[in-house]
Amino acid sequence: MSHVFKKLGLALAGCAVMSACGPVDGEEGAKDVSEAEPMATQQSELLSGDCTGIRPNGPGPRIVNKITVGPDVDCVSGTSDSAGHMALGTFVPFSDVATYRVQEETGGPTLGTFGGYQLFDILPSFTSFQAFQHYPDNTAYLLTWNHNGSPVSTTRLDQGSLDSSRMFDMESDYGGGVVFAYGSRDNFHNHFYVVTMQRFFQGGAPRHDRVIVAASPNQPTFIVAGVNWTRHALVVYDGMMEGFGYGHIAAAWFNSDGVRLTSAFDIGMLANPGASHSFRLFPLYDGQMVLRVDGNWTYVIPTSPGPGTAPPAWLASHPNTDLHFIRNYRGYALAPHGFESVPACYQRFYLYAQNGNYCGSATFGVDSDPCVTNSIALGKDGTVIQTLPTSRETCSSFGPCTCTRYIYQNVLQ
Repeated sequence: MSHVFKKLGLALAGCAVMSACGPVDGEEGAKDVSEAEPMATQQSELLSGDCTGIRPNGPGPRIVNKITVGPDVDCVSGTSDSAGHMALGTFVPFSDVATYRVQEETGGPTLGTFGGYQLFDILPSFTSFQAFQHYPDNTAYLLTWNHNGSPVSTTRLDQGSLDSSRMFDMESDYGGGVVFAYGSRDNFHNHFYVVTMQRFFQGGAPRHDRVIVAASPNQPTFIVAGVNWTRHALVVYDGMMEGFGYGHIAAAWFNSDGVRLTSAFDIGMLANPGASHSFRLFPLYDGQMVLRVDGNWTYVIPTSPGPGTAPPAWLASHPNTDLHFIRNYRGYALAPHGFESVPACYQRFYLYAQNGNYCGSATFGVDSDPCVTNSIALGKDGTVIQTLPTSRETCSSFGPCTCTRYIYQNVLQ
């Protein structure tokens, strides 16, 4: 992997508690955007159970990033690319506009800013940031900025006014760029509901043309997409489109050029098919994908047609977490979502080897008092960005407020 890293030469003294300085051992047990992107490293035939170097050795340096904002501005999450830059967001609820400031992880002046309507989730790549933008009129765009926050491209994603009943999902490709899934009713041709998939480079250019995943008179109630370890794309959608029955989940695999690798197959059923659900897909080291439904790890999806299987215990025991590759793709981290009421203001990442062996944890602390945590993010280069709870900020109804983040550069690189 050809990453660009900027090493941190700072030290922090005078921490009240060890966990406030950075990660601690857990309990037992800049270039312009280029389309020539690094590819994911090849996995070994046998998944490693080695925990060496997975867990941080001890407290690490912490950078405090604090800005002043207006009383009607919220702090939202941040992320980092692989070139030593981070995008840190604020959000104005009255206008639904988010703004991201780009800075070097070591601090210093703002390099650039970008933002727009409801840009809550910024996806980092090697030397760029990308986002999905969905307007109330149902138009959708892929927005791309370079590592300094300068605009690179804006790509229209929806099919225009002849489509209705639109659904969207966009996820990161670990090898660079994004995968986008789109569902709608085609009011121009046969009036069927159609699910399509398309992938884009980290500079915003299409990796391949739009591909039809499924077409049916049955309207899909959900779609979700992801990319696995071997760069194959998976689209998961409502099984009613394939005639699998009410509440069933369909899936299909495609290669990096958008060529279909499998026919649609039935991976199982939703526990409560009549309700509204949230879905995410995450890659595993063996090439399979794991599906999270409403925060619960639900199915491991095989790389060839067949039913989904139960998630391993190390995943199932940690709901409401996100799964990340860490340590140059040698292990996993399960990251908390935040917004939890905790007796001490700490947030913990659980760390695992490729085969699921527990390797300990890394704890990031604000202080030892109770709080409702805020967001915590793991960037592309292993940098952890912890947003402080609103209860720890200074604010008044008429005066300015503070927005504070603790930055731990490359700590899980």
